[in-house]
Amino acid sequence: MRTRTPSLSRSQDSMEPSPTLKLPTETIAEIFHHYLPPYPLCPPFLGDSSPTRLTHVCRRWRDIALSSRALWRAIRIDGKETQPDDVPSRQLSFTETWFARSEPLAVSVSYRCHFHAYYATAPKWQHQTAILAALFAQCHRWQYATLELSENVPIVPSRASPTRHMPLLVDLRLKTYSMGTEVALAKLDTPRLRRLEGILQSHDNYMVLFGPSVLGGLTHLTLHFIAVTDAWSLLKHCPLLTHCRLLVTNAVFLGSEFEETHVRVPLSNLTTLVLDFAGGVVPNIDVLLSAVALPALQNLAINESLANFGLSQAFADDPHCAKTLAAAVDRWDCHLQTLSVLRCDFRKREKVLEEYSRAFGGVGQIELLDKDDDEILRGRWFA
Repeated sequence: MRTRTPSLSRSQDSMEPSPTLKLPTETIAEIFHHYLPPYPLCPPFLGDSSPTRLTHVCRRWRDIALSSRALWRAIRIDGKETQPDDVPSRQLSFTETWFARSEPLAVSVSYRCHFHAYYATAPKWQHQTAILAALFAQCHRWQYATLELSENVPIVPSRASPTRHMPLLVDLRLKTYSMGTEVALAKLDTPRLRRLEGILQSHDNYMVLFGPSVLGGLTHLTLHFIAVTDAWSLLKHCPLLTHCRLLVTNAVFLGSEFEETHVRVPLSNLTTLVLDFAGGVVPNIDVLLSAVALPALQNLAINESLANFGLSQAFADDPHCAKTLAAAVDRWDCHLQTLSVLRCDFRKREKVLEEYSRAFGGVGQIELLDKDDDEILRGRWFA
């Protein structure tokens, strides 16, 4: 017995509860929140940074995690991922469970199901349709939403009303691959929407989905692959914008639409404007710049191709692009602080920088950015 006493003593010491188990429940719950990505970012269903992992440590941690509704309020479904936990049937189970555990809190949802023949056959699209139905059944709780909707996954029409009510939604990123999907969405009732990023197949559907009252309340707007005339038609309804990013494409120019009125669209609150280019034939942006009034503009970013070939001599006798752009900005009577030239040809860096510095002598910061710097602007101006 004497020889076993020390060993027994060590065994008793090792059975002492961990100091973390002695922490108050409120402290452990707070630590759990810091373990997850900051809301509204969505954690994975399983693995690191998932609240599910916290339920597998011990009974007390499980009880605390399951009783902490906020841990389960951000739900991400990515149809492009192929990990075991992303099998569609399990995604549906996780989605329904997390909605139940987070009830009645506002939620952040991210659903990405890009265009792919993988979803064109049953049962693949049937699972995805069920997942979408579960998501839209809780759309009255959405606060942040990212939706990438494949045309191969039909959207189940709302039974209660043709209008989908989303009273808490403040931030929406919507990408579709077919006009049929946009029609199936019907009308979205989003009275609190302030940030909208869209890639739609028919730009007329921005007005159909949201209406002038919602567009009129937006502060941040990003439109991808949109014609200059379509962009102007939407901006007329967005007087409260503070940040706007347009990825413009070339389209048949309908100049008469702009010539019908001599009154410029006043965007009196707009401080940040990004004009980017999707590629192909460079569209003419003269008419857009002349059709808006931006007295509060502080930050301007423009694709170098748009500056070089999308501007004419409409604003200045000198055909040089930097001076032409400077003349356009002068008409807004704004106090520009930052000018960013996007996707710049760095072989001519010094010459381009000298030309813009000369044309924009009063601007505090002039920078040249390459194609990999998009996230710089997004993080700086659209965070």
